[in-house]
Amino acid sequence: MGKEIDEAYVREMFPRERYPWIDENDVKVIIATMKKYGEHRWWELEDPVEFARNQIYEKILLGEGERYLEGLQKLLRREVAPNETYQYPYGLQEELAIIEAQDRGLIPPERRRRIVTIEGY
Repeated sequence: MGKEIDEAYVREMFPRERYPWIDENDVKVIIATMKKYGEHRWWELEDPVEFARNQIYEKILLGEGERYLEGLQKLLRREVAPNETYQYPYGLQEELAIIEAQDRGLIPPERRRRIVTIEGY
């Protein structure tokens, strides 16, 4: 069992000196978000792909933005602009779902290209 998820835990991850924009309300949201996962602390994983696979479904970033972007680019198999992560989060989720379905043979590869082109991602 890891450290208790509380304000001290969050501030250790996001020190005020480096993240001055994270206020007390943000800390509360981060704590609540983390606690819903119980012992599955995916934000502590070193693997950026596994981090991104979980982070893509959260509204608040639970780790380094660079690690998320690196993992997301590997998952989506393309360059991802940083602004896409907050401007098109549902589009990224849909794109990942299509790639995963394609990998399982549920949809043909050309389907992904058509969707990506139409939506402009």
